[in-house]
Amino acid sequence: MLKKSKKIIIILATCCSALAFGQIAPINSRTIFKTPYSARVSEWPEKITLTLFLRDLNVTKGRVFVRMRIESATVSLETLPLYGSQAFQLDGGVPIQIDGSELRVLFRPENLVFSGITREDFIRNGSRLPEGRYKLWFEVYEWGSRLKVSASESFVTINLHDIEPPILNFPKNNSLVTAQTPQNIAFSWTPRHFPAIGSGFRGVYDFELMQIPLHYHGDLNILFETTSKYAEKRLFQTQFRYSQFDEALAINQRYAFRVRVRSIDDNDESFQFKNNGYSEIFAFLYTEKCEKPKNLQGFPENPYTANLSWEGDNFKNRFLVSYRKMGSDEFSWFTKTTEFSSLLLNDLSPGQTYEIKVRTLCEFTSSEDSDSIFITTPALSDSNLRSGIIFVPVDTCVNSFIKFNVEFENIRINECFQHTEGIINKVQKKFNRQNIFIPLQYLYSHFYYQSKRNTIDKPSP
Repeated sequence: MLKKSKKIIIILATCCSALAFGQIAPINSRTIFKTPYSARVSEWPEKITLTLFLRDLNVTKGRVFVRMRIESATVSLETLPLYGSQAFQLDGGVPIQIDGSELRVLFRPENLVFSGITREDFIRNGSRLPEGRYKLWFEVYEWGSRLKVSASESFVTINLHDIEPPILNFPKNNSLVTAQTPQNIAFSWTPRHFPAIGSGFRGVYDFELMQIPLHYHGDLNILFETTSKYAEKRLFQTQFRYSQFDEALAINQRYAFRVRVRSIDDNDESFQFKNNGYSEIFAFLYTEKCEKPKNLQGFPENPYTANLSWEGDNFKNRFLVSYRKMGSDEFSWFTKTTEFSSLLLNDLSPGQTYEIKVRTLCEFTSSEDSDSIFITTPALSDSNLRSGIIFVPVDTCVNSFIKFNVEFENIRINECFQHTEGIINKVQKKFNRQNIFIPLQYLYSHFYYQSKRNTIDKPSP
């Protein structure tokens, strides 16, 4: 009989406790979250103030507890069903404010149910949530019956965005950086953590530079993690000038650099950065300065040839000679390369003025063009024929008025019936010869025959 009486008393007490709050939920819950937001959920209680208001004026000393909910489109966290906060006492018509420190226990991973993310990943990530738009609110429950008694829960919206790392500006990725004396390379980047600055973030940059080993074409991220750095700097500005006071870079070597933004306080993990704050990795080739040729000179040797010379390094570089007829458009340039600081142009036209310029071709880059010079070839005359120089344009070779006997040595003809290789020997009477060479350069426009001037025999009567 005594045991039955106890059960009846407990049941009646529970019912009376529930009825104390009326038939409908009489409590409003309002959450306030102070900025700046932290990426770590464990730090949220420091920003939170919860206000509870009991609308039923007839209730006094009502005891309640709260449970927390955090939701986004893909992730949710909520207090364990059988868990809750400490008890709070309410009187009708009198709002109370609860400091976030009294709710800290609700944010502990062991007291939460996870969906869309595992508890292990949440802990491993330092209690950070993935990027997204989250809602945070608290539900109110009657202490004795554990029935929900909150009529409305005003939530707060928290936008979590991983802060973007810097964007590298210069040197450009896979670019050529020309060596200067004294050493001077400008590195620059653009920050993208302005939202964090508005939330109290104070940042610093870690600049890292390393040399890429020869023939290495693997992942540069792995190289940065496994290889000692060529240079490391801690900077507060968004640019850095690598000068003669820094370790000298080797000519014709590849280098890579990256920049990381982080909190000036190494222990501040309130802000979450993509890629741990590291920028992309940019690589560049540090090359020697390619000097342009100097003192370019030239003079015509005859109506079809001109000798050129200039000052340049013959032993390590090549040269690109460009030439065109005056009055031609920009697409009419012809080019030739040579390893020497002189060149014979032997495909010119009589009586024409040519613009000529030259540049140096270094191992990985080229110089600017030299200043242009202008030469004019002499016009064609009968004296040219008497000297043994004969020009036969391709488009007029069918109607050529010049007749002589020839012999062929190792001749090759292409599919357009044009001579490509070999020597044409002009044969005089009594089989005296005059060699006429046809260089391959004339296949573009014409044939050029050069006789040996000092071996011409007088013709027989």
